[in-house]
Amino acid sequence: MSPDTVHSTGTHRVLTPTPPAEWPGHFAIGPSTPALHAPVSEAMTREIVCATPDMTIDYLTTLFLERNISGAPVVDDSDRPIGVVSKTDILRRQHVEGDAPSRPAPTRVRTWQGYEYELDPKSRTTPGLRTTVGEIMLPMVFSLPATAPISRAAALMAFEGIHRLPIVAEDGSLVGLLSSLDVLRWLARHDGYLAPPARSEAR
Repeated sequence: MSPDTVHSTGTHRVLTPTPPAEWPGHFAIGPSTPALHAPVSEAMTREIVCATPDMTIDYLTTLFLERNISGAPVVDDSDRPIGVVSKTDILRRQHVEGDAPSRPAPTRVRTWQGYEYELDPKSRTTPGLRTTVGEIMLPMVFSLPATAPISRAAALMAFEGIHRLPIVAEDGSLVGLLSSLDVLRWLARHDGYLAPPARSEAR
């Protein structure tokens, strides 16, 4: 049983993690560490590439390849996360549907806060999938506020087996994204190791 609280929001479910101290059974907090006090705002990526439910898989695949990313949060018109989509979701749908007639890929995609990203025509792909992001995304959001400790985010990702967490403001709008790589980068830097700067998109 997941130590999370589930809130229904129409066709989607938003999971809010319960503090570890309140977890049932054998769950317990270990010795205090820097990650237990440092907020996720110190490690999260603030410039995020997002998908929308009506985006086609042609758009999404091109976006992933162009920006060298493997997943992205899915947002509504108010920039509130309503799901997550990854390259695994694309491959799963390809496996189920097989080959389909292809069509030209677009030249622009909508990203966070309405910004339109111009795609390189040479890198455009046509996987032939007429499916939309809304049909293949995980319609469930595991999110945390920017003030949540990094250790809590790491615990949630490890417990649920996910690689990225949308970070939201009080009104539920997206303000950042924390990936497992962001957590590793923060840990390395905290202990004095050199680590490359965070990329400006979801991993």
